Amino acid sequence: MSATEADRIRARATAGPGRLRICVLLGGNAAERTVSIASGIAVSTALLALGHRVWVHDPATGTCFERSPGDDADLPGRLGLPAGGRGLPRDDASDEERIARTRRIVPALAEIDPSEIDVVLSVLHGGVGEGGAVPAMLDLLGLPYVGSDPIASAVTLDKEHTKRVLQAARIPVAADFLWLPSEASAAQEGCAPSAAHPDRVATANGPGHAASVVDAGRAAPSTADSPGAVPERVCRDALPGPDWVARLGGYPAVVKPLLEGSTVGLSIVKEPAEWAQAWTTGAPYAHPTRGLLVERYIAGKEITVAVVGDEVLPVVEIVPRTGFYDFEHKYTKGETEYRVPAPLAEATTQRLQELALRAFRALGCRDLARIDFRLSELDEPYCLELNTLPGMTETSLVPMASRTIGIEFGELLELLCRIALSRNGGGYETR
Repeated sequence: MSATEADRIRARATAGPGRLRICVLLGGNAAERTVSIASGIAVSTALLALGHRVWVHDPATGTCFERSPGDDADLPGRLGLPAGGRGLPRDDASDEERIARTRRIVPALAEIDPSEIDVVLSVLHGGVGEGGAVPAMLDLLGLPYVGSDPIASAVTLDKEHTKRVLQAARIPVAADFLWLPSEASAAQEGCAPSAAHPDRVATANGPGHAASVVDAGRAAPSTADSPGAVPERVCRDALPGPDWVARLGGYPAVVKPLLEGSTVGLSIVKEPAEWAQAWTTGAPYAHPTRGLLVERYIAGKEITVAVVGDEVLPVVEIVPRTGFYDFEHKYTKGETEYRVPAPLAEATTQRLQELALRAFRALGCRDLARIDFRLSELDEPYCLELNTLPGMTETSLVPMASRTIGIEFGELLELLCRIALSRNGGGYETR
């Protein structure tokens, strides 16, 4: 890597002076709420230090105020970030509170006055905040914002839909199926039925009510049911049997929610006896009509590649001290080692960067995304997912990669804001 990438990113930003008025969206209604608040504090602090006017706005609570120099000590308390030892605590709000937060989001966003804000920078994670709803609302309000449009945001939030687009673009992904036990099979095995998590869009049955399923207890059909037939993709059994596991190529299997990030609700199943616990872990976040995503576990290295503007940043290798890269490893200091640039063969690095940019473009992303991979023991890359609103603290993965090409955290944030403004005509004033 050289300074060329940094220069090209800078060239995409709107030129000229200007003290920007920036609204940072944080918090939200998802299980990753605490991660979002931590990102929002870091982002707003860095932008304030550059001389911009910065407001922090939590649309799930209606909390909104302008930052001022020296207010750092009071900020976590004002934004409701609970104390949590060495790392970030999980959000433990009740279902009722999550529903209430979701209902506050639209009226809270509608209170933003486009004449008083130049650009919106969202660090919302998961749920309504990371899907297409917030970008769509900002479009309706006429507010320029950093990040992907409503369609790309909605598709990339959904892990299964993302994988289907990646497959169409000939980007390697792990084999998978959906797991949604029927009511009959769940009762037979004593498993709890799935329920829509309250940070989802309500189904016809209402939030928190599982949609009914058909063909109760249906076994996995043959892939040759009829000429040209598409194999059944949803396992309705309480516990996936050998036929379903064979589709993945055997154990281990990864079980994860379709719409959550930060490994919330994720399990690794190494033997049949572990399926029941995997369902218990993921069920609170299960999609009401598609359940959980089950995919082949790719043994090898955890890799991530960021795209800023339309430029690919250096590859990062993620090495957890123990186990796998779960919530605690992500947000507890000292639990994970990060290698950037990743010590890989040049051909492997180039292949990962090429696939990352192809994925970014195939899904219609803009401004910023982080693309996560597993690199097999044979150095074969498999794309896991895209994050259009990745974590944004000074030690997060995207700022870590940008720093290696000479773009520090504060400059990265300002460049993203100015790139968004250049897309919207750069219509801001010097203040």
